[in-house]
Amino acid sequence: MPHTPDRPDASFELDNHLLQQTLSQEGFVYVEPNTDPKVTNTFLTQVLAFEAAAKGPHGSIADRLPADFDLPDPVGLLDQEIEIKLAELVSLLSDRGVVVDLVGKLPDRLTYQYLFNEALDEEIPLMVPEGTRYHIDGCDGCCEACFQLPYCEVGQENQREWSEAV
Repeated sequence: MPHTPDRPDASFELDNHLLQQTLSQEGFVYVEPNTDPKVTNTFLTQVLAFEAAAKGPHGSIADRLPADFDLPDPVGLLDQEIEIKLAELVSLLSDRGVVVDLVGKLPDRLTYQYLFNEALDEEIPLMVPEGTRYHIDGCDGCCEACFQLPYCEVGQENQREWSEAV
């Protein structure tokens, strides 16, 4: 979170107005009218930084890993090897601003396979705003085709609701 200097709330009004004007040219950002001006300023500043990062250069998640990091294909690895390599990979990514945030009950092998085969190739902004992190959640909103569905309570509930509605 960016440091917000101590100053009177009224001095944030112009800053907030200008930030909202800049952001409204890109899309719609709503702020509750009675929100503390300091909170509003922090929020709008973060949104602007996020949008600037999204427009900037991108690279794969794998590009954030050290060049000498050994990332073996999961095929042929023992479960214990997967567990060790996955813990190392998750730690390295976390140290570099990328959080692996898949369904908690997902088996290590499935998690490692997803990261190895799909997620690490995903393009993300190179310049991530200070205080933010990129999350790998594996969710694209298509529950019925999701590799996490057998372990995801939300996805299963969505499937039940959808089947009841049909």
